[in-house]
Amino acid sequence: MYFYFTGEYKAAIKINGTFYGLLNSALKTLRIDNGCPFIEICPLEKGGQTINLILDDEFLSSPPDGVSVTDLKGGYLLKFYKTYCENEFKIISQQKYHDSIITLFKENGLKLSIETQKDFYAETFSFNCQSAEIARFELDGTCFISIYLENNYLYIYCINQKIIKVFARQVSDFSIETNLKTVELFKDIAKHKVVNEWTYDNYLFIAKNIATSCAENFSIKNLHPKLVAYAFLEAFMLNAEWKDYLCQSILDNADKLKGFFGPYIGVIPPPTFRNENQVCLLYKEKENLYSVKYYTFEISENKILNINQIEN
Repeated sequence: MYFYFTGEYKAAIKINGTFYGLLNSALKTLRIDNGCPFIEICPLEKGGQTINLILDDEFLSSPPDGVSVTDLKGGYLLKFYKTYCENEFKIISQQKYHDSIITLFKENGLKLSIETQKDFYAETFSFNCQSAEIARFELDGTCFISIYLENNYLYIYCINQKIIKVFARQVSDFSIETNLKTVELFKDIAKHKVVNEWTYDNYLFIAKNIATSCAENFSIKNLHPKLVAYAFLEAFMLNAEWKDYLCQSILDNADKLKGFFGPYIGVIPPPTFRNENQVCLLYKEKENLYSVKYYTFEISENKILNINQIEN
């Protein structure tokens, strides 16, 4: 069984007490075929976690906080995340309005407090931040607080009565002048841009008037044939120009594709133990746990003629 280790911090890896190398952002591959070894992750920099684990079915099916596991069907990817628990108190940003006080601060991690005359709200984030923009706005008589962090995460909270988080999304830009409008830029093959206008209803922002576009110099005809399936799946996930990749026989059954692929959240190359012609789709099973499915694509003149799911 192949195991891939990666992390957000530099650490030493020990297996059954034996040093096996360093953990960092690059993938470290280990083959483990026997037993349930004892793994030690020993951090070598600030923010790293000391993690001890038994590599058994219980861990692989229910990883703890600070670790994510992806079942690769023949192997596993283990990723280890930083913690942000600085003890020093520091206010990152604070705004005071006539009906609310919003404070983003550090104290054993990044934390948020929102206080109104009717309620109090607190939240802890699992990442670091040095700056943020806080604003108050109203839509159709409903009052909101927006917090835009330097990592491009936008959080919006309704503060009319009980304080409720109603929006959380990573965006490249946004506007709250007449309604909520967001811009998302993707680093995919076609360099997609997605512009959403959102309508608010019953504590939910619902996307409407979605506009997608890609880079001006992007052309499906100029893609290398091995990239066609990846570009199609990225476009399909964003509901962009995905029909342009398909031959007529598949277009005739296009309404079945959503159920065929399911709710995948990413497209990645296959691991080294799989056939290189297989394309890997990533799915979230639950918190910290992911799985994959593999597909093959028949391509002719940069059009997809056939798609098959690999069952094992």
